[in-house]
Amino acid sequence: MFGERIAHGMLLLSYAIGLVPNAYIVALRRIKNVIYKEPVRFGDTVHVRGRCERLQPIDDQVGMVTAKWKLVNQNIDTCVKMEFECLWRGTWIT
Repeated sequence: MFGERIAHGMLLLSYAIGLVPNAYIVALRRIKNVIYKEPVRFGDTVHVRGRCERLQPIDDQVGMVTAKWKLVNQNIDTCVKMEFECLWRGTWIT
C-alpha cells in the first residue's frame, strides 16, 4: 500500500514516550485520541513536539498532567497526533 516498509503504529507510540524526558513520571494513565497522519519510513528521523494542556493536583507530591503530542519527521510532517495523561511527581504541583 505504501510502496515500501513502514514502522508499526505502536512502535511510533513507544518512540514518542521514550523521546520525552520522563524522570518525574510516576505512572502512565492514558494515551488517547491517537491519529496516524503519515507513515514513518525506515531511515526517517522523528522527534516529539508537545504542549501541556492541563495540570491537576492530586496531593502534595503528585499531579495529573495532560499533554498533546505530535510525532513529526525530518520534513516537519506530522506523522502521529495523540493526547497523553500521566501522574507526575513534583512539589511545583501544589
